[in-house]
Amino acid sequence: MNPFSATILVCEDDPDHRMLMVEALQEQFPSARFIEAENGAECLELLSRESPHIVILDYRLGDMDGIEVLERIAAQPGHVAVLLVTSQGDEQIAVEAMKKGAADYVVKDSRMAFIDHLPISVQQAFRRIQAEIEKEDALEKVRVSEALNRTIIDQMMEAIVFVKPDGSILHLNKLARLLLGIDQSEIRHLSDMRDHPLAGEFEIRMKELMNDANMRMVESEFICGEMILTIRVSPAMREHDQLVGIIIAISDITKTRREEMERLEAINRTVFALAKAVELRDPYTAGHASNVVTIATAIARRINWDEKRILGLKLAGELHDIGKIAIPAEILTRPTQLSPIERAMLKEHTENGYKILKDIHFPFPVAEAVYQHHEVLDGSGYPRGLIGDQIIPEARILCVADVLDAITSHRPYRPGLGVDKAIEQLRKGYGTWYDPEVVDNALALIEEAGGVFWLSDSTSYDYRLREIRHEN
Repeated sequence: MNPFSATILVCEDDPDHRMLMVEALQEQFPSARFIEAENGAECLELLSRESPHIVILDYRLGDMDGIEVLERIAAQPGHVAVLLVTSQGDEQIAVEAMKKGAADYVVKDSRMAFIDHLPISVQQAFRRIQAEIEKEDALEKVRVSEALNRTIIDQMMEAIVFVKPDGSILHLNKLARLLLGIDQSEIRHLSDMRDHPLAGEFEIRMKELMNDANMRMVESEFICGEMILTIRVSPAMREHDQLVGIIIAISDITKTRREEMERLEAINRTVFALAKAVELRDPYTAGHASNVVTIATAIARRINWDEKRILGLKLAGELHDIGKIAIPAEILTRPTQLSPIERAMLKEHTENGYKILKDIHFPFPVAEAVYQHHEVLDGSGYPRGLIGDQIIPEARILCVADVLDAITSHRPYRPGLGVDKAIEQLRKGYGTWYDPEVVDNALALIEEAGGVFWLSDSTSYDYRLREIRHEN
């Protein structure tokens, strides 16, 4: 819509003046629709019936004051621009008219020059109401959008807290109010929930997000009473590189974590049984798997692995020699050096272990770690000759842990060689066979412990006895 197709109501008690105004406006706006009123009552009646966009209102009407009509128009809904026309150039009238909502104030003059100015005032008035309509439409779209977003957020299966960077709470969905046990009418700012167990966690994660403009999400797990929760904090809006909104999503994963722990406990029982089966067939290396687990775990913690990943490493360590269950017992226990054919058969334990484990659903790369634990960085390992980054981190740690315990422990064909020999071997293969970071941390652990730190309870006495025999 534009002023050329608008409806214009001219309310003037002087018919000659009314005719002049209509003619002047028709010349400028030939497509506009014009309606006329000669008094205030008729003007108000046409206003309610015809819904004009522009009202040109004379200050002096036969039945009522133009200011009174202006007040009645302003009280009605809708967008109507009123131009007050008067023969009295009174500044006080002009001020009062503008206060009552007039879009403009036009003074009649004896030479009727105001007729030429009237189309300009109409154009300006129309622009004003057009701006008001657009603003209202935009606000309505925002209101609809916010209502839709709130509805969507309220239907989500996560607890959602929508906040400003300063901590002001914009919205809590239904699940958030239920999970947090708070009411948005009582909580306006995160500081209002200072005594809530999650308040500090929210603050920490929001600071992490705000300190890094490139960060898309901060995630953490939090134990709240008997619940285990995941908390994800992400930017809702960024304007001109400034964060203006933050979404905190909270999920109750207590049931999932409990089910996970039950599955892991079942897996642990299975792993323990399999590991014992190997040890029963090879009593000379009893406790080797436990020692490897102890070494590997200590190295992983020193590298700052999280406990969940370390659990996967422990499982792989317990099972790293499971493939030996397919090797003849006489080869495993032979008190002399093996022949080339027998050594080749022994090397098959990595692939055998992979075949045994690959179809078991572990939430960790257990089967692959077992498959790779004799691979070395330069590709000279077995069974696949993997190189560098082709070897997963779990296998790199197990490789070093296996070497440390194998060299320091007794074997059917020789006594333990001592920790110094193991250190010498790690330094010899530093960066070529063994991962430098893993070796550095293993050597640091040995230095801190003053020697061997990984003997299991089942092997510690035998180890010390064998070392004494070796020294004598």
